[in-house]
Amino acid sequence: MPVHQLSDDPVLHYELRPRSALESDARPRGSEPGTGRRYRVTINEHGARGPAHPLRKAPDVFRIVFVGGSTLYGAGVDDDETMAASLERALNERAALGRRVEVWNFGTSAYNLLQVTRVAERSLERLDPDLVLVQLFNENRRAFLVKDQAPQDAVLRFVHKDPYFVREHASARPLNAAALRWSALYRSYAALVILPGVDVQPESVVGLSVEAVARLRARAAARSIPLRFIPIPAMRRCFPVAVCDDLPSEHVLVMNVPGRAPEFYEVHPPAPVLAEYGRIIADWLVADPSLGLAGPGASMSAPTGASTGAPDHEEKNQPRRN
Repeated sequence: MPVHQLSDDPVLHYELRPRSALESDARPRGSEPGTGRRYRVTINEHGARGPAHPLRKAPDVFRIVFVGGSTLYGAGVDDDETMAASLERALNERAALGRRVEVWNFGTSAYNLLQVTRVAERSLERLDPDLVLVQLFNENRRAFLVKDQAPQDAVLRFVHKDPYFVREHASARPLNAAALRWSALYRSYAALVILPGVDVQPESVVGLSVEAVARLRARAAARSIPLRFIPIPAMRRCFPVAVCDDLPSEHVLVMNVPGRAPEFYEVHPPAPVLAEYGRIIADWLVADPSLGLAGPGASMSAPTGASTGAPDHEEKNQPRRN
């Protein structure tokens, strides 16, 4: 995976590789090689996709850090066709005179909320953002990037360092939470002795997601950095529900547009749909007077084709890895 690498951060497991690039074919499933459109992925020196912005934020810049999974990353599209790139263009067309908007794309394939919020937390001090956007999506366990070593050895590497690994793989078990967080020896014991006989319960991942989002909200609030949350349209609602239940409805944008073509709800939609996502998000952010992206007199309202808050939780959708 040329644009990914193992991470020194035990929570992330892997991350985008700074100063890397990839050219590939995006083609329909089952079609012949060479029949799809070519696309290019560029990871800049700061580990974000797309052109690099200066690390030091200029006084006239409104900086947005956007974190999420592969829908945000932009599977199968060029750097300037991602949702983040489209959002940056749309905001610079709409933003208040004299302000320039940067959108940093930290979308990473198969990340879950534990990883996404970790990236966001690290950005709070390093990048000094004016706003953090969090893509909400799957409830799956974190994936591994295993290279040049046996899978069991790779897993044990994470068990020793990762305070969340055992909890992620077992929920209602007689495990000592404090020991799991602070003792590598106890984590190894739990992984080797307890986990082999445990059926994984999704509640364990959901619980970690709820905690991770709450932790990010507290740390962002301490730095007076606003957060906004955007479920991927493929879920057609705010998801995971347990996370959404704790969020202010006005801080959540659900892009559920009845009657749209199926491609609008694909996990990896084509470039024109990603561009529409960017415009919908831009309208929503500009309409929020607390963010200061519009001139005097702006009022908060949901953009056309979207709503704030979470629709009916009873709607049935299966989790997807994105």
